[in-house]
Amino acid sequence: MADEGNKKIADKIPDLSQIEMRFSFIKDDALRVNTSLAFQYIIFLIAVLDKEDAEGTTIGSSIQKNLIIYSATIIEGCLHYCLKSYLEKGKVKNEDVMKTEWLTKEHKRIYDISKREYICGAIRYEKIESYDEKLQFQELNRTCKRANILTERLFEKAEEIREKRNKIHLAGLGAVDSVYSKKDAQNVFSDARDIIGRVEVLLKAL
Repeated sequence: MADEGNKKIADKIPDLSQIEMRFSFIKDDALRVNTSLAFQYIIFLIAVLDKEDAEGTTIGSSIQKNLIIYSATIIEGCLHYCLKSYLEKGKVKNEDVMKTEWLTKEHKRIYDISKREYICGAIRYEKIESYDEKLQFQELNRTCKRANILTERLFEKAEEIREKRNKIHLAGLGAVDSVYSKKDAQNVFSDARDIIGRVEVLLKAL
């Protein structure tokens, strides 16, 4: 009976090659396969939830949290790929979209006002970060907004998903976190669909 039950769940899971077709706009083979594997796992978790009728249980809540985390991972990967493609194709310039900060060098003491104060001279210069695949989700969202990859509406959706994911990661620090429902995951799925759809359209237009 256990084998038959496993087979029924397995029958609901599309082959990896089928899922890869959904992400055909990702030309990087490793990223496309990893994205497809994450999506396949999401489908598997949904099938388990449905089969076991686990909604409303602590196990069900844990599975919903996994669904949110994996959805956020897919979004993050797609945004990274789109931003990298934009930069490589010259659609945007690094200096126009990446984070900048002002730094100080050649600090020189000029005049003592008192024992605790003095006038100094220094050179201030602007440093522009270079794109890196380790760019954190928050700054990635901001950079994609500056690059017009994310609209204002989609930026807000991406930020909400990032915050949900971060809350899950930090949940064990001070409170019991077992109240995630099917609706929570479905809201993330809806926003993820919009963001990934936007990325797909932009990449196909490159």
